[in-house]
Amino acid sequence: MEIPLRAVDDGRSITARVGDDLVVVLEENATTGYRWVPAGAGTVLTVVGDGYLAAPPDHPAAQGDSPDDPVFGRGGLREFRLAATSVGSATLVFVLKHEWEEEGEGLARWSVSVSVAEPPA
Repeated sequence: MEIPLRAVDDGRSITARVGDDLVVVLEENATTGYRWVPAGAGTVLTVVGDGYLAAPPDHPAAQGDSPDDPVFGRGGLREFRLAATSVGSATLVFVLKHEWEEEGEGLARWSVSVSVAEPPA
């Protein structure tokens, strides 16, 4: 099963099963130099994908843009895909930061507590 997670899910607690995929989508503007990076996934989750997507015109990250405007500097979305690989608990953490900033620094932080259970029999 795919479990979608967005900015509004910050601070939530969720339950997943081994084999589930968590898909985290957070707003990001690559031209600012800030990027969402994983800062914790415990041992029960594995990052299996990380990509930058252009925000669709109706998304708040592209608000104020017209389809005729150039895309340079336009906000987008960072999508992380994580696999629930084993039973247990973890706090999934992402930090919005510059590449050169030390751990613990950053402009913003997003986290979700995840409990992973066995798949149904």
